[in-house]
Amino acid sequence: MTGGISMLFLTYDPQLNPTELEIYKYISHNIEKVPYMTIRELADEIHFSKTAIWRFCQKFECEGYTDFKFKLKNYLSERKKTAQPKSLDETMLIHFLQRSSEELLEGRIVQAAELLAKKEFVLFIGEGTSKVLAEFGEIYFSSIYNLSASVSHLFSHPVSKLSEETAKKVGVIALSVSGETQKVRQNIDYFIEMGIDVIAITNSEKSTIAQLSTVTIPYYITTEKSSIADVTSQLPALFLIEKLAKTVSTMLNECP
Repeated sequence: MTGGISMLFLTYDPQLNPTELEIYKYISHNIEKVPYMTIRELADEIHFSKTAIWRFCQKFECEGYTDFKFKLKNYLSERKKTAQPKSLDETMLIHFLQRSSEELLEGRIVQAAELLAKKEFVLFIGEGTSKVLAEFGEIYFSSIYNLSASVSHLFSHPVSKLSEETAKKVGVIALSVSGETQKVRQNIDYFIEMGIDVIAITNSEKSTIAQLSTVTIPYYITTEKSSIADVTSQLPALFLIEKLAKTVSTMLNECP
C-alpha cells in the first residue's frame, strides 16, 4: 500500500499470512518491550516457532530477528523525536478528497450504503476521538435518514442484550483510526455473533477491525501521534460519514 501508510518502519503494508499478522499484532501492542526480548522469549510469548518469526522478519526487509530489533529500536527513537503534532497538512487532505471519487473507494461507499438502506437502526461505536466522531455520526444520520445512536461507554452498554429480531434491523458503523481499538474490537465480536452487518471506517483495511467487518471504507492518510495520544486527522472519517449518509438517503429516495 502507498499514501504514507507504514507498518512499523516500512513505507508500505507487506503481505502477511495469518500467523505473521498475529506476530505483527503482538509486536505493535508491545512495541517498547519487543526490542529487548530474545527470539526464544518472543516465540514462547506468542506460541509460534522461531522459524515463523524469522520469516516474519524477512517480510520487513530484515536479514533476521537481530536486524529486525535494530530497525525497530531506530523506528521508536525517530518516532519519539517527532512525537509532537505538526501543523495540519492541507495537501494530504486535498489528496484524500481527490481519491474519494475513485472507483475503489466509491464502490465501498455504495456497498456500505446498500447494506444500511435495508436497516431500521444505525449504531455508531468508537473510542477516544473516534467516540466524538461516533456522536457526530449519530446526530448526522438521524437528521438525514434514520434512527441512529452511538455507544458512548462501550463496557456499560452491553450490546449483547439485543434480541435476534432486533439484530436483523441493525447496522453498525465502527470508527477507529488504527483499526485495533480493543473495546471496539470486542463489541464487533458481539455483533458478528448476532449476525449484524458491521461497516468499518478506518485508516487501513489491513487492521483487525477492517478484517472482521462486513465492509471496510479505508481512507489511508499519514498517521500522527503525540507523546500521549493518536492525533491523526479525523477529517477523512468525518467526510466519509457525511458521504455515506447522503448516499443512503439518495438510495432511499429512489426506492418506489
